[in-house]
Amino acid sequence: MFTCTFSDPFDFDIKLEVDYVGKQMVDLSWSGVPIPHQNFVNLYRVLYLEANLNNVNDPHSAFIVSNIDSIRSSRIGHLRPSTSYHVWLEAYLRNGKVIKSNVLDISTEPGIYEPPSDGK
Repeated sequence: MFTCTFSDPFDFDIKLEVDYVGKQMVDLSWSGVPIPHQNFVNLYRVLYLEANLNNVNDPHSAFIVSNIDSIRSSRIGHLRPSTSYHVWLEAYLRNGKVIKSNVLDISTEPGIYEPPSDGK
């Protein structure tokens, strides 16, 4: 009897990691997406939510287009000092599925909040 095994190239896990935590920013990187990334992922979405908020349906997010293979990192800015956040990554795959990374618990460094300048 012949048995056919099918390997789904879109069956992979994404691992999100913290590279740096500052007073108002976090640098993130991820791994697990096959190369070249743009053959598997159309769009990345980095999501973050203050840990003490109960409304998990309203996280902040930023989208990153996967048009070049070198994009494997992102920075979240304008965070509040001395605040805990939940951070995760979603990948919108070329086959129409969406996969989610692990969720990181991050606490920003202590400090005074400095609002972003408006360039004036």
